[in-house]
This record gives sequence, structure tokens and C-alpha cells, in this order.
Amino acid sequence: MDKLIWPKWPVIDCNSLQYTSSSLMNGRFSISGNEDNSISFIRIAEKKMEQFTKSNYAILTANGSSALLLAMQSLNIGIGDEVILPAMTWVGVASAILRVGAIPVFIDTSSTNPHMDFKEIENKVTQKTKAIIAPHLYSTLINVGLLKIQFPNISIIEDASHCSGLYESILRTNQTEADIIIFSLQATKSLTCGEGGVILVKQKELANKILSLRNDSRSYDNIHSETLELRPGNYHGANLNLSDLQAALLLDQLEKHNEICLQRKKSIKLFQDLTCQDSSLEISFSSELTENGNFYGIPCKLNCDENTFQKRKTDFEKKLNLCFWTPYTPIPHSNLYKPHTVKSYSQSQNQEKGNFPNSFEWIKNRFIIPHQIFLSSEKQIEMLYDTLSEKKKPHISKSNSEGVSVIVLTKNRKEKLVEAINSVLMQDFKGSIEILLIGDNCNYLDCIDRLKLPKNIKIKKNNIILDRYFDEKPTVCRVATLRNISINLVSQNFICFLDDDNQWEENHISSLIDSMNQHNCKATFSWRKLFLENGKPFIPKSWPWIGSDISQDVLSDIYLNLGVLDENSNILKDCFEAIYQNRDYATIDMGAWLFRKEIFDIIKFRTNYSEEEINSVVTEDDVLLKDLKKLNFIVHPSQKATLKYYLGGYSNMFKYEI
Repeated sequence: MDKLIWPKWPVIDCNSLQYTSSSLMNGRFSISGNEDNSISFIRIAEKKMEQFTKSNYAILTANGSSALLLAMQSLNIGIGDEVILPAMTWVGVASAILRVGAIPVFIDTSSTNPHMDFKEIENKVTQKTKAIIAPHLYSTLINVGLLKIQFPNISIIEDASHCSGLYESILRTNQTEADIIIFSLQATKSLTCGEGGVILVKQKELANKILSLRNDSRSYDNIHSETLELRPGNYHGANLNLSDLQAALLLDQLEKHNEICLQRKKSIKLFQDLTCQDSSLEISFSSELTENGNFYGIPCKLNCDENTFQKRKTDFEKKLNLCFWTPYTPIPHSNLYKPHTVKSYSQSQNQEKGNFPNSFEWIKNRFIIPHQIFLSSEKQIEMLYDTLSEKKKPHISKSNSEGVSVIVLTKNRKEKLVEAINSVLMQDFKGSIEILLIGDNCNYLDCIDRLKLPKNIKIKKNNIILDRYFDEKPTVCRVATLRNISINLVSQNFICFLDDDNQWEENHISSLIDSMNQHNCKATFSWRKLFLENGKPFIPKSWPWIGSDISQDVLSDIYLNLGVLDENSNILKDCFEAIYQNRDYATIDMGAWLFRKEIFDIIKFRTNYSEEEINSVVTEDDVLLKDLKKLNFIVHPSQKATLKYYLGGYSNMFKYEI
């Protein structure tokens, strides 16, 4: 059975790379990293955030915890003050309170929803209470307006981290008059730039105060300018800024946000329709959030005992190939809450853990379905429901497997080409396969027209005539150029390469897909079996490729020591890193790889080579391998010899002497 592949988060594409590249080229890496008064992505992103949230002032911070810290400092909350917060939220909320010297006062949830019990808040309010932090949770809204009415003399800090950017809707629905709104832009949030935070305020004076607190005691000369003209502020601050690079990524994510929310809205509507008549499943949500598509996750409760719940949850995760989130443990009982280990948090060292029966009851038998799951197809949402309800055995159909584009380059290899294409047609992978046959000024691409194609495979033929400039260039430049052109033609999510004289075992693609799913990586590769051109297995007595500054016999000894070569086998056990005496001897053929398409948004095949590289027979796959390492991509081998590698071919024939 093919494993389900769910949408990755965040959504990163060429637009993301353009924004971040522009930030790097701009040369302003921080709030004060450039004195030439160049455009600041931080300021641009703050302006966009003001428009997006319909707020007067938006201030970006290093993270959500910093946003909370600055919000409390701006409200003059400090040593000995008390701040009320729900017990059931992220530990960082309590940590921010400790960092300003205040005392966190934890409130149990209501018996009817996952938010703070307002009656218990009344009982906990004292003369020392200076603020209430009110987070919206998962896909439910707390009534901030009612909080403000009930506690008019206490500052309200609204935490919208689980519904980032829904400020206008919250105002309209709850008549919110929170003193300050903050939210996190951390990587799992529905609006993200990796790490970051936002503070939304109405008053200019308060905004300038927060800026001074955030900018090492500096504020903007013009708070609405897109340039950074810093001047001394009126309050002692620290550096709690977002970087310019993260701000650039935030601009990219803001552009995508509405479209992403529309997809979530569509999918959660389907999921709600499926679960509404199902007594075995209980989901929690506020319609304001699900109708907007801007939520963090969907709490789902299974009506069963605790032991059964753990087993079923584990079974669901295995069947669906995903990990559900665990609800927040009440902070005083969390193994992440350790104020006694930090001297400056002494004001909370003697606090008792307290009892939070409603919180523990709410999290019992519940898990959270992450928001990015609702960017999936309709069939996958139906499959999610079918699995959770256990009404029928889930079946993962062909159409739910992501497809593979197979790029085949050919030149002067008509007979071998048919055999290569046949090996793709014989693959046991049941998802979509798109074969891109790329001819290098060829007149024989129609030789494959008589091949019988399985229903899941399509072939697209492209004969490319390169400029005469390439006639005088080394073959490696020509091959790299064709590979780059081919990548722009693919339509599937995975990319493989196969040279016209090589072949694959029938489980090549499926074993690589399994390897990628198992290791959660963006690139994987197979081992290879070596053959002579006449089809006989080739067991090398010495390293068969020339071009290195080391003799082939010495290379054979090195690869034998590394376990790459076996003197009794034709299998070459390639590895991503082959370190011998501080030198990396790794080499992986292009026909062995499986890539996620987005890798080639970042990496391109290098098309220019120095004379020294050409003399050393450095190839495009060698350079690609180095680029993958340089950029710290996680790569794992399938450890299966599924590439049938024939010595001598279009992209490699110039370097072999057998």
C-alpha cells in the first residue's frame, strides 16, 4: 500500500526564494545592520501587517514570547505584579511573565470549553493583578470582549497565535477591546516566518514605547516610514527584533495566506460535514475561525477509555502516515516548567502546582489535527475521516500518491533508449509517472511510440537543439544545460533521472519513495549494479572511472575499505559521504536519485566548469552532490541496488576506459 503524503508546512516556493534572495542582496540583515538608509524589509512587513490586520500599528518581534514580554513591559507590569493566564496553554506564556519579574496565576478551564473559567478568574483577582493574558486556543475563540467588560480595570493582552491575522474578525465578533494583541509567527503557526512575533496596538504613544523597548532604547524618527531612521527613545530597551531575512519571508507568506485559508476553509467544511452525525468523534471549533480558514489545529476527541485511546491514536498515525499534536499539559504540571532552576524567577519558586481538573479532563482522549492537513485533497480528507471513524477500512488509492517525473536524456542511443524506457514502464509504483524524453538534437524519438503504456504513465517528447555555442563546450556543460531545461518542464512532485543506456529494477521508484517517507527527507538514492555494454555483470578489479588525481588501483583499495566496492559483487554501494583520510570520495550517479521537486528551486545544475575540473572529469552529478552537502540537505540511501548501470553512455561515455 502506498503511504499517504500530506502537505508540508510552511509552503515554500520560488516566490519565497525571490523574497529572501532580495533581502540578502539588499544587504540589511538586521534593524541597524546597514547605515546607508536602504529599504528595510522589517518596516515593509510591518506596514503590510497593519493592512492585513486592519490595525493602527503592527510591531514585529523576535518571537511570540518577546511580543508578550514587550506587551507587559509597555503596560508597566513588573516585579511582584500578578498576571492571570490559563493553565492550559504553551509554557512560553508563563515564561514571559517570569521574565518581567511578575507572578503567573494559573486558571483552570471552563467545564464547557477549553478556555479559562471566568468565575475562577474572579476568585483569583487581587490588588496585585495587573493583566490577564487571553489566548485563543486551537480552533476556538475566547470571549475577550466579555473579559474586558467583566474586568474593566485590568489590562487584557489577547494572544491570537492560534488565529494569526484574524484581528478584524475578532473585533467584529467579540467586540474586542483588548489593550494589546500579540501573536506568534513560529514555524507551526498558520502564518509563519520561521520564528517571529507581532504586537498590534491602537495608540501611537504606546507603539513608540514598545519600539523603544524592542530596539535597544531606540525608536523610529517616522513611525510610518519604510526606511529605518532610528533615534534615541524614551525607554530602556533590549534587542528583541525580527531579522530582515525573516521579515522578507513573512512578506512571502502574507501573499499566500488568503489562498491557503480558502483551501483550509473548504477542507474543514467537508470534515465537519462528515463528522457531524458521528457520535464516535467529537471535534471542537469556533465557526468564526473555520469559516475563515485561519485556525491552528482541530481538537478531536475519541469517545473511549484511555488505554483504548492510546492504541487507536497510534494506529491512526501509522495508517495515515502523520503525527497528531498533543494538547497542552497544564503548565504547572508540565516537565518544561522549571522556574526553581533560575534564580531571577524566585518569586514563583514556592508556588504549588495546583489542581486543574477541567483542564486534565479536556485533554483526556484528545489529539490535535494540524492545520496543514486541511490543505489536502478532498479524497485525503475523506480518508482521514474514514480512518478516524473506523466505519470502513481505509484504502489509499493510486490517485492519492504523489507523482514522479522521470527525465530521460538521449543522444545517439536509439536501441538502448527503448530498453531504458521499458524499465520505467515496468515499475511497480502505482502513482502517476510522467516520462519526459529529452532528445539532444535527435531524429529517433518516435521509436518509443509503439510501446504499450500502463494507465498511470504518460510520455512527453521534447527534441532540443542547443545553440552552436555548446558545440565547442565539454559534454558536461551540455548535459547540465539539458537537465536544467528539463526540470522546468516537470509537472509532478518528485523527480528522477535516467540516462538512455541505463535501466531500473521494477521496484526502483517505489523503494526510493519508501526511503524518502521513512527518513522524512527531500532526496534519496539507490545503490547500483554494474554491467558492461554487452549486458554482462561487471565485477571491477579496479576502479573503472578515470579522471581523478589518484590511480584507479588506489581508488579501488579506498572504495573497498569504505565498503562501496565488493571484489566479489557487481553492486556499488554508493554513500552520501565516503570519508577516507579526511577526503570525501562520494560519487552518486544521477540515475540513482529521487528528489522532491522543490530542491531545484534552490539548486540548479552548474553549466560552467574550469579547465582543471574538465581535466579531472568533474561531472554535473559530482557538483550537485557537493551542493546538497553544502546546503545541509538530509539525504538517505534506499540501500537497494535498483539502478542497472551500463558502463559507457550519453552523459558518461567520455570518461570511461574499460
